[in-house]
Amino acid sequence: MSGRYLYSAAKLIGSSMKSKYTAKVYLDHSLLCQRDGEDVDELYSWMLIETQDKFGNHNGEITDNNTGKVVRCYRKSPVE
Repeated sequence: MSGRYLYSAAKLIGSSMKSKYTAKVYLDHSLLCQRDGEDVDELYSWMLIETQDKFGNHNGEITDNNTGKVVRCYRKSPVE
């Protein structure tokens, strides 16, 4: 089997294993972390845990990778 066919097969396998959702957490307009998954509630809990001990303006969003639409988001600001 040639290298070209192996590469094509690996590319197809990789693209079929893409997660349904991507969660991104931002801290003061900078991307803090990112995670992919299949369960919106699990990703939402993960986002809240990631910002639990951090100070600043936090926001996050979960995007459906198939449609590109945001399915859930949050925002947390420090108490003045």
